[in-house]
Amino acid sequence: NFDGVLLWISEGRENYPGEFEDPWIGFAEVSAYAELGRYQEARRALDRIRVRHSENHPWFAIASAQVEARE
Repeated sequence: NFDGVLLWISEGRENYPGEFEDPWIGFAEVSAYAELGRYQEARRALDRIRVRHSENHPWFAIASAQVEARE
């Protein structure tokens, strides 16, 4: 249920902003968007991981590969 994942992340960021900035949550967000075919949103979420955690972070690399494989 990828829409449910996105809702969980959205509500979590609203209610617990400091707790939902980990890169694995960004990966979950990117993955959900990619699985739903929402590639523009996946790319924006990927950019947020890059800005917050850098291109060298393993979660960024995995998330980036996820988007590239689906586009």
